[in-house]
Amino acid sequence: MKNNSKLKYLCLTGKILLDGFDIKDLQLKWLRNQMGLVSQEPALFSTTIAGNILHGREDADLAEVMEAAKVANAHSFIQSQPDGYLTEVGTPMLSVSSIFLELFSTLEKKT
Repeated sequence: MKNNSKLKYLCLTGKILLDGFDIKDLQLKWLRNQMGLVSQEPALFSTTIAGNILHGREDADLAEVMEAAKVANAHSFIQSQPDGYLTEVGTPMLSVSSIFLELFSTLEKKT
């Protein structure tokens, strides 16, 4: 977890600690892989449901995508769509609730 490259933004005074570790001592890529963001106004990309979930971790396979959806309690809803995980979204044809959109952005990252 030690960092060989400098963080883009450093504190001028004080420290930022994450579980007791100074973030300056952590690899930026590793640190970013540990975090997720759920925005106030979630949005879907114009691709498939699976494609949107994959934005959480692009190297995930379909089994991992399905597992993330099950953990988010979205699997049944996805399966009920015309083409399941391959249903195209981001168009007016598919109405998806804000809560469901937020679930897409939280694909758990594995390290």
